Amino acid sequence: MLLVLGSAFLLGGLYNKTQSYGTISSQVNSTLMMLSVMGILFPTVLSSSGFESYDGLLGLSRATSLILFAIYGCYLYFQLHSHKHLYEDSPSNKLPDAVVNRMHREDVEQQESKENSGVVAGGAKEDDDDEEEEDELGFYNALIWLAGITVLIAVLSEAISDSIQDAADSANISGVFIASILLPIVGNAAEHAGAIVFATKGKLDLTLGVAIGSSTQIALCVLPLLVIIAWMMGKDLTLDFGGFEGASLFFSVVAVTFVIKDGTSNWLLGASLVGAYLIISCAFWAHLNEPLDSSGGRR
Repeated sequence: MLLVLGSAFLLGGLYNKTQSYGTISSQVNSTLMMLSVMGILFPTVLSSSGFESYDGLLGLSRATSLILFAIYGCYLYFQLHSHKHLYEDSPSNKLPDAVVNRMHREDVEQQESKENSGVVAGGAKEDDDDEEEEDELGFYNALIWLAGITVLIAVLSEAISDSIQDAADSANISGVFIASILLPIVGNAAEHAGAIVFATKGKLDLTLGVAIGSSTQIALCVLPLLVIIAWMMGKDLTLDFGGFEGASLFFSVVAVTFVIKDGTSNWLLGASLVGAYLIISCAFWAHLNEPLDSSGGRR
C-alpha cells in the first residue's frame, strides 16, 4: 500500500503537480483499514502481554475474523448498492474546482511555457485519452481468463512459498524480508504499474481503488477468511502477527490516512510514502527469522 500509492502520487505529481480525488470513498477505505488494524493488533498485543491462554487467543481471533468478514459484506453492499454513486467518477465527489485551482495556480503558470511548446503533441495525447476503450474480450471470455490465471497464480504461489526458506538460507537473507518485501513487489507488479499509469493520467480515484481497495480486501476478506477456513478444517490459525509486524501495519495505515484525508495529492506526499516504505523495508531487512509454529501462531 505504501509503495503503490506513494509511487503513484510521486509520478502523478510530477506530471500533474496537484491532483484531486473523491474524499468520501477514501475516508471509508481508511476507516475500514483502521478497523482491520484493530482486529489484528488486539490478538497480537494480548499474546505479547502474557495474560491469555492459547485457547482464549484462538477464540478471539476467530470471533474477530467473523466480525471483520461481516463488515466486508457490509462494505460490498455499501459500495455496490446503497452508496455506489460515491465511487463514480463525478465532479460532485471531488473537491470544488475553485479550491484545487487556488492550490496549484502558481504551478499552472509555471507550466504555461512548457505546454505552449508542446501543444500539438499534447492535443494528440488528449484525443487518445478521450477515446473510449473497446471491449475486446467480452464478459464471459474475461471470466474464463480470470479463472485460469487465478488457478495458475495459486499453483505458482504454492511453489514459491515452499521455496522461501531455502532461498533465504542460500542467500543468507531473512525469510521474513523475502516474504514481506520482495514477494509483494513481484506479485503486485501489474497492480503497481496500473496505479502509476492511472495517476499520470489524472485518474486518482482509480489509483486509490487499486492501492487502498486491494489492501482493504486483503485485511477484511482474505485474512479473516483464512482463519475461518482453518477453523472449519480443524486447524488452529490466529491473528497474532507479532509485535513488529503489527506495528508496521499500524504505522502504514496511519501514514496513508493522513496523506489522503484532504482529497489532494502532490509529488512530495508520494515521496513521503515511498520513504516510509523504505524505512519499513530496512527494518524488515534487520528482522531476524522468527518461524511460526505448526499451529499457525506464535507460541
